[in-house]
Amino acid sequence: MALVVGVAVMTAATQSWAVPLSNTSISWSTFMSWVADANNDGVPDYDPLYPPETVFFDFSGTIFPDGKVFTAVYPGAGAAAGKWIYVYQVQLLTPSDVPAVNGMSWRWIENPTIAGVGGITSFKITSGDPEIGFGLGTKDITDADWYPDPVNPTADFDFEVERGETTYIFGLFSTLPPTKVDATIRDSVSQGTRPLIYTPTPEPSAFLLLGLGLMGVIWRRRRS
Repeated sequence: MALVVGVAVMTAATQSWAVPLSNTSISWSTFMSWVADANNDGVPDYDPLYPPETVFFDFSGTIFPDGKVFTAVYPGAGAAAGKWIYVYQVQLLTPSDVPAVNGMSWRWIENPTIAGVGGITSFKITSGDPEIGFGLGTKDITDADWYPDPVNPTADFDFEVERGETTYIFGLFSTLPPTKVDATIRDSVSQGTRPLIYTPTPEPSAFLLLGLGLMGVIWRRRRS
């Protein structure tokens, strides 16, 4: 019963409209102040269970990969201690069969406005010399929002990237550890492709509680 009530409350509390994120421009040095760098080599430390990855994507019906996504998650330090920092970067390849891509969205279960750092709920690295991803990038993130849908809460970032161009590195914070999920990258004619990227997942304890609740229901039914 408690589980049912909890789901009902969560559903009633969420809304279908967009929650604007701060989309704050930061420097590479600011980003590095949020992460650990044990080797002092300018590269952020990551959990070996969740290594940074570059994932290629291809739109349906095309011959070669159209682009690639850098996806990574770093344990926070300093002002971001106790959080996970999720970062992404999108690059459209020169021989791409599509002329442009204009956004990426994916499932994001935690309200970014709760997990933010110092009023920053999402960020983009617009200066400095990043040692991750594809470098600094040149294309701006024009808008960032979170949609608190009760079934499919979604992070959505807008940009306009043509062949041979790369976005700034962009990202969000979460208190939850990562899993992977299909992202949707949109092109100029509203087609979509779905590379696999990092996103927050509920804590294992949440799944344990759900499992125990279901076991209790089964046990009660067998007793009746």
